[in-house]
Amino acid sequence: MGADTTSLLSSDSKHGINGMNHSLDEAVVITDEKSHTANLLSPAVVDERRLVSKLDRYIVPIMTLTYILSFLDRSNIGNAKLMHLEKDLDISQAGYSWGLSIFFVGYILLEVPANIVMKLWRPSQWLGLIVFGWGVLCTCMAANTGLVSLLTLRFLLGAFEAGFVPGVIYYFTLWYTPDEICSRIGWLFTAVPVAGACGGLLAYAVSFMDGLHGIAAWQWLFLIEGLPTVVMGIIIFFFMPNSAYQASWLTPEEQQRVQQRLERRHGVDASTQGLNKAQVREAFKEFTTYIYGACLFGFGTAAYGNSFLMSTVIKELGFNDIIAQLLTVPPYVGAAIYMVLMCYHAGRVHKFGLHIIVSAAGGLVGFILIAFVHGRVGQYLSLTLAVITIFTGAPLLMGWMSNNTVGSTKIAVVTSLITSIGNLGGLVAGQMYRNSEAPQYLVSHLVNAGCLLSAIILVLWLCYIYTEKNKRLETESLANGKPFRYTL
Repeated sequence: MGADTTSLLSSDSKHGINGMNHSLDEAVVITDEKSHTANLLSPAVVDERRLVSKLDRYIVPIMTLTYILSFLDRSNIGNAKLMHLEKDLDISQAGYSWGLSIFFVGYILLEVPANIVMKLWRPSQWLGLIVFGWGVLCTCMAANTGLVSLLTLRFLLGAFEAGFVPGVIYYFTLWYTPDEICSRIGWLFTAVPVAGACGGLLAYAVSFMDGLHGIAAWQWLFLIEGLPTVVMGIIIFFFMPNSAYQASWLTPEEQQRVQQRLERRHGVDASTQGLNKAQVREAFKEFTTYIYGACLFGFGTAAYGNSFLMSTVIKELGFNDIIAQLLTVPPYVGAAIYMVLMCYHAGRVHKFGLHIIVSAAGGLVGFILIAFVHGRVGQYLSLTLAVITIFTGAPLLMGWMSNNTVGSTKIAVVTSLITSIGNLGGLVAGQMYRNSEAPQYLVSHLVNAGCLLSAIILVLWLCYIYTEKNKRLETESLANGKPFRYTL
């Protein structure tokens, strides 16, 4: 931690993370990347709000849509279960559970290497390649013949999806400043509840296609959700720019302003490709990285457990298969709205820890209530409370980390490490909510509650660490006259 703090201080004493506002010179000498012709550009030439709005229109929607497809492709196995996947493939409950968990083995093993490869290669081409790959694999899930093929395809699906989320967060750092990234991560992560809602509606519709052309409903589900992902991978590979200078939809002045905004944060050309080995070492040495990861593990266990088996849990409340698919929609819609509001507010007031604690507490209360409340209406409302709040933990944690981390390579590696640790929760979640626990699922609900309680404790620890660091930095900042603070 000492080495990292020294590095951070040396960089941020010049450039700052939060609270340090650098004004641009009245005129900036610009060298066009293509012509290398010097020109003068006044800060008034480009309206920064309009520029950021333009970035939002071209970058955030396509990445969010792709993440919706990603979450559909990884969690549709839960909907397929109600379409008699286990029976048709002659798979036991234990085999099905391992089919859920093995996804995260590939995911965890490949997450950090995938992001390092993207840092060495072109981000959009790498993202397009892995999106195309997992789309093909999801489509192939329709051809499953038994447990071996299920485990193989799920492992490979996890391996290909591993680099996407940390890759997109790194990709955002090529366009947005730290203060702007959290709300964009929030929009990205709305894909999770939106995918849950769409998945339930789509599964409801697909259930009526059972037997059409001799194809089972669960096979139709994998085909319908896999093929659009293949198309999206092709679009990203060929059409998404790797830097502002490659964005044909930006004027030359806007391209330069994007670069200036990033240099205010990094002090260097943030779009430069290449791997900074020193920042890789710092990422692995930074103790707070592992605390973030442990927090994400707590949220991830609860979130993945519900994503995979929410329709099954609702069915055990006394609803039939089709109605259970539909009843997954309202909680996910509420979760999407809650996520956007919380991420926007946290980024605006720079109080991430508090917002994470509130979200974890909501999930904690929800899981305790559903474990002990009787009556299916009360249990469903308790489950809804839990689902609405737990999915917000991940984007808030990622936004908090990006605000307190310097260097594009370090952000890429730290993001990968955090998500790798957090996705261990998927391994645990795959073994929860087994048929033997039905209909109450008491143990699984209490495990989720315990994970969220541990997340609250860890967030409080992070707040304490950053508060103590800020006290030490206050002396340093007073000495050189340049204030610097970690975000709490």
